[in-house]
Amino acid sequence: MKKNLYNLTSPQKSIWYTEQFFANTNINNICGTAIVYELLDFNILDRAINLVIKNNDIFRLQFIKDNGELKQYFKEYQSKKIDVIELNSIDDISILEQNLLSRVFNIEEELYEFKIFRVKNSEICGYMLNIHHIKSDAITLGLTCQKIMKEYLALINKSTCELNENAKYENYIKSEKEYFNSKKYDIDKTYWNEKYKTLPEIITIPSTKETSTSFSCNANRYTYIISKEKMNKIKDFCTKSKISVFNLFMGILSIYLYRVNNSSDFVIGTPILNRTNFNEKNTLGMFINVAPLRINIPNNLTVTELLSNIAIDSMALLRHQKYSYQSILEEIRKFNPSIPNLYNIVLSYQITKANIESDIKYETRWAFNNKCANDIDIHLFDLDNTGELNISYDFKIDKYDQQDIIDLNDRLNYIIEQILENSDLQIDDLEIITPTEKEKILNEFNNTKTDYPYEKTIPQIFEEQVILNPNKYAIFFENEKLTYTELNEKSNILANYLIQKGAKSGNIIGIFLDKSIETIISILAILKIQCTYLPLDIDYPKDRIEYMIKDSNAKFIISDPKYYSNLNLNDYFIDISSINNFNNNFKIDSHTNSNSMAYIMYTSGSTGKPKGVMISQKNIIRLVKNTNYIKFEPNDRMLQTGSLVFDACTFEIWGALLNGLQLYIIPKNKLLNVQLLSEYIKNNKITILWLTSPLFNQLSEKNPYMFKNIKYLLTGGDVLSPKHIYNVKEKNKKLTIINRIWSYRKYYILLLLSNN
Repeated sequence: MKKNLYNLTSPQKSIWYTEQFFANTNINNICGTAIVYELLDFNILDRAINLVIKNNDIFRLQFIKDNGELKQYFKEYQSKKIDVIELNSIDDISILEQNLLSRVFNIEEELYEFKIFRVKNSEICGYMLNIHHIKSDAITLGLTCQKIMKEYLALINKSTCELNENAKYENYIKSEKEYFNSKKYDIDKTYWNEKYKTLPEIITIPSTKETSTSFSCNANRYTYIISKEKMNKIKDFCTKSKISVFNLFMGILSIYLYRVNNSSDFVIGTPILNRTNFNEKNTLGMFINVAPLRINIPNNLTVTELLSNIAIDSMALLRHQKYSYQSILEEIRKFNPSIPNLYNIVLSYQITKANIESDIKYETRWAFNNKCANDIDIHLFDLDNTGELNISYDFKIDKYDQQDIIDLNDRLNYIIEQILENSDLQIDDLEIITPTEKEKILNEFNNTKTDYPYEKTIPQIFEEQVILNPNKYAIFFENEKLTYTELNEKSNILANYLIQKGAKSGNIIGIFLDKSIETIISILAILKIQCTYLPLDIDYPKDRIEYMIKDSNAKFIISDPKYYSNLNLNDYFIDISSINNFNNNFKIDSHTNSNSMAYIMYTSGSTGKPKGVMISQKNIIRLVKNTNYIKFEPNDRMLQTGSLVFDACTFEIWGALLNGLQLYIIPKNKLLNVQLLSEYIKNNKITILWLTSPLFNQLSEKNPYMFKNIKYLLTGGDVLSPKHIYNVKEKNKKLTIINRIWSYRKYYILLLLSNN
């Protein structure tokens, strides 16, 4: 007899593509179990299951490859004998589930199997269904369980269940074909094309695990239960806020992703039931469509505003849910064929009630097949209407450790607590790590209780390095270089010159120079005579420079005529180019105090007049000597990327010179050119590098290989994007990235990302 072949539906196509990508795996097996707490009549249960098979065409659906394309048809019903398996204990139910789930189906053979089980020496029994996802979704598992119990009760009572002749998957196949030729299809297509006219960033959840390039779908599951009491509070909050529970959890996940990825435009996948009428809601089969919900988080958005936006976008998504995700991708790939996906994270909210009211006590559950196509699938569900909420995190084991997921769950729960307390908070004001984690970071990771020479001054420690490394080159700039001895002598010459000009201990002395060896000489000389240096950027506006000089009460300005010609500095000026005629017979005072000020750093002045912050020598020594976050080695080479007016250069200059390293000063034109910077790092064998977070993100996209031989990469100013971190770490497994971030408006935290 000739078979009536049908094309796959859009939901089935998405499963088939996944099946092909992860070939010869059980990734598309789904299993549902009903555990009954009284002995059933297994003969009657067998008949009930067979009635469900007979009356629901999805079980008679077969697949066949026709000219290389997968098609489907409906075969005639044939009675099945359901095996009854005796288990030794209730724990063996899980073992049976996993045995069924481990089966790799042949797509052209039978794609489901039922089992009846009984636990030995008890009144516990039940049944389970393992079925291929191309035939079934999660709703179908719940509906199947309900139908079996209804048929069983009807048989016991010698009655029959009412049969809905219109609840057929064949009807859905035909209706979808009509949809493709309808105006509704054109409207939906226009909506999604407009939604993804521009493409957002594909983001994920950061991991502490070493980046893997594996395409394995092997996964684990971590499950957490939100109590009925807490769920009541959540539901009350949602009712008052006029949002759904799903909207709240989508908002919480969005906030977390926004904060940890530093991205305000991204996509989260969310399964949509795609059952748009009464008959479809009672039909067994594969209907679910995973829709890409685009999240946009503008600056200064409150939690309430975000949740409202998500509720509105979710309603729009539901209106256009029949247009498949696969169709969205096909349209995008017409213009950008390299796009594999729009999301790596899925959040699903399953509200299916799998049990029915009856005198028979039973519960239902889904079993996990230990496979996952996305980085993380987060399932929210309450199958048996207990009032609790189960959160199951399915995560790829090549990408995450279980502790990563436990930490994620704890952080999401902490965000919930903050929102329930005050939903008018701005998103940027929410704390995304828990108090426990904060305590650990501040008191363990950032424990600074290590010995360091707090009683010494910077000049004293520097001169110790001169004795240890007299002929080692200390500093490089363009074609110039100085040994530690030469650098010490030149700073002594300038120190003598400053004293002759009238400089006294405690004076403020400005440095108005571009990045150069002379700048480093000037800093050392000023500190040697127990004065404080004031960095002045040659690109600052004239009014700002003059304000800073006056406000700080600076006594002298070390500069060069080419920089100060347009400024009124005649009364302050020390010409750096005229110091070589003086002797270097200068000895530092051994009685100087490390609590004395090293420099004054002025704020940007964006909210008013710039304000000067005074930094002591002890603070600098604490930063760079005997550190617990970086291990300096004699052969290390430090690159100075920062300007003297930014505090990053404090670490660069003194991290090198107080630890006997070599300091390389890179000109601005090379720093801002990716190719020139890459060549400079490679040619000079730089091992320690500081960059601003935005510059790091930019460089990691353009040339991640430029960091190949770097040992320590320090960044500051903002949270790094995990995408950019992974991009660099894949090319240099031994690299340690230290991200100094401002967190919670209270603390500075060093975030270390290392494989060691």
